[in-house]
Amino acid sequence: MNKIAVVNPASLIGQELRQELERRGGMFGDFELFASDEDEVGTLTEKRGAAAVVQRCEPGDLDDFQLVFLCGKAASWRPLLETLPAELSVVVVSPEAGLSDGQPIVAGVNSRDAAGGGVLVSPHPAVVILARLLAPLTHLGLRIATATVLQPASIFGQEGLDELFEQTRAILTFNQERPQEIFGRQLAFNTYPAPGFSDLTETLAAVLAKPELRLSAQLLQGGIFHGVAASVYVEVAPDPGAVALNRALEAGAQAAFTEPGDEPGPVEAAVAEEILAAEVRSAGRPGAYWLWAVMDNLTLGAARNAAETAEAVLGARVN
Repeated sequence: MNKIAVVNPASLIGQELRQELERRGGMFGDFELFASDEDEVGTLTEKRGAAAVVQRCEPGDLDDFQLVFLCGKAASWRPLLETLPAELSVVVVSPEAGLSDGQPIVAGVNSRDAAGGGVLVSPHPAVVILARLLAPLTHLGLRIATATVLQPASIFGQEGLDELFEQTRAILTFNQERPQEIFGRQLAFNTYPAPGFSDLTETLAAVLAKPELRLSAQLLQGGIFHGVAASVYVEVAPDPGAVALNRALEAGAQAAFTEPGDEPGPVEAAVAEEILAAEVRSAGRPGAYWLWAVMDNLTLGAARNAAETAEAVLGARVN
């Protein structure tokens, strides 16, 4: 049986990851819970329906594991990452992780890159949704893709959710005391460029591995609690038509399309098991189209992507 550890399992992503691993079972079997974040050490939680205590992660504790998931804030897992043996397979599940931390993997797009193990990154959910949307279109002649992605407060964990809630309540009750420790400004009822994710386009390019594809992506911080939303402009040559693009997205990205007039938003994404998309629409000239899609950032955009990345690692070892 594979020996697997989840580090910082009490974080929002850590909680979703534990549920995903339990649901999948199989090669994951049992797994142990550790914390590099002092706030999580000694936390009483649940694992496979039974009570479990999160252990402090001491030097050497993870050396004989086959695979380790690192969750939580970068400030807690980055120092630990530097101490782990080079032969240990690690999957970092954090929106803060970038190209400097390891090989970014989006399941179903570049899963083959995970087979060798090493340090693998389940990247920012914006990269996950864009890679899954764009990869099927590369086979139809995708040449240009320009995207804007709206990220929710839950990117910043429970603290982000709590601060957005408190800001919203303060505004609605005309309270001038509005917490800003996490976002540094008012996020409730607001949208602005998201700081701190400068390598979004580079990470997406590394996943897609299509040097001829002209990519650009920007990230906005939205005053929403859960779910990412992506507006994407694409140019495809020769023009395959909107129907062909819809079929490619449905098959390759496993996108579920909503009815015209009922386009999905982040609210719908928060309970969806797949990417929800509106029908592809023309941008006004041949080969140019607009895509709109939403996705749950904690499940499909993090926990499930990390679990499927780990399956690619462990499966390669069996084979």
